[in-house]
Amino acid sequence: MIALESVARAWNAFFHTSEPPHTIALFRILLGGLLFANALLFRRDARFWLGPSGVLGHDQYRQLYGYSPLTLLRYLPPADVWVGVVLNIHIVAACGLALGVLTPWSAGVAWLTLASLHHRNPLVTYGADEVMRIMTFLLVFSRAGEALSVDHWWAQRSGHTIAPGTAWCTRLMQLQVSMVYFQAFLSKFSGRTWLEGTAVYYATEVPAYRRARLPRMARNLAGSRLMTWWTLLVECAMGPFVWIREFRPAVLASAVILHLGMEVFMNLHLFGPTMLVCLTLFLDPYTVERLAASLGF
Repeated sequence: MIALESVARAWNAFFHTSEPPHTIALFRILLGGLLFANALLFRRDARFWLGPSGVLGHDQYRQLYGYSPLTLLRYLPPADVWVGVVLNIHIVAACGLALGVLTPWSAGVAWLTLASLHHRNPLVTYGADEVMRIMTFLLVFSRAGEALSVDHWWAQRSGHTIAPGTAWCTRLMQLQVSMVYFQAFLSKFSGRTWLEGTAVYYATEVPAYRRARLPRMARNLAGSRLMTWWTLLVECAMGPFVWIREFRPAVLASAVILHLGMEVFMNLHLFGPTMLVCLTLFLDPYTVERLAASLGF
C-alpha cells in the first residue's frame, strides 16, 4: 500500500521541484523561430486561404463554422488587409518571443494571432499547427523569459533579482509532448498496415509527400517491417519510458533519428522541426545552464 503522504511528496517533487529555467528558455527561442518561419511560409498564400474572397469565403466560413470566438478575424471587417494585419502582428510577436522581449505578453499575442489564423480556416491546419498553438499558450505561464532573454538582461541591468521558481509549467509541456507520441502509438492499432509492418513503405511512396525514395534495400517487406515497427517502438517509448532517467537519452536519440529520417524522405512541412523543438523540453536544465554559461550567456 502507498501512503497519501508519499503520493503528495512524489507529486510535489515532480511538479514543484526548483530548477534553472534554461531548458524552457531554449525551447522558447526555438519555438519563436519556428513560429516566425511558419508565418513566412504561410504569408504568400494567406489571402487565398483566409481572405473573404479566398478558398473559404466569408459567407462559407460563417455557414460552416459560424463565428469562432477564438479568431480576431471574427471581430474585424471581412477584408484582405486585416488578414495581413493579424499575420504581421503574429510575426512581430514571434520575434519578441524568440528574443525574450516581454515574454509572457509576446507569447500571449503569438498564441492569440496563431489561433486567429487557424480558426479562420481549420481545413488548412495539421498536427504541427495544433502542437505549436498549445505550446505557445503554455509558454504564457512559464519561466521562459527568466534566462537567455532580453527580459533577463534588462532585469540584471536594472538590479532586479528573479525569485527561484518551480518546473510545473515545463512538466505540463513535457507531459503534453509525451502524450502526443503515445496517442500516435495507440491510434495506429486501428488499422492493419502498422501491425503488418507495411505502413512506412506505403507512406513514403505517396508522391505528394515523398521527398526522396527509400533505398532499394528498404523497399522490401523486411525493410518496411523494420522501420514500421521501430517507429511504433519509439512512439511507445516516448510515452512512459522517456520519464525514466536511465532510458531518457536513448529514447530521445531514437526520436531525433526518427524525425530526421522522416525529413530526409518525406515532405511534411514543419512537422519534423516542430517535434524536434519539442524534444528539447526533455534536456537537463543544469546541463543547458552550464552550456549557456560556457558560451557567455
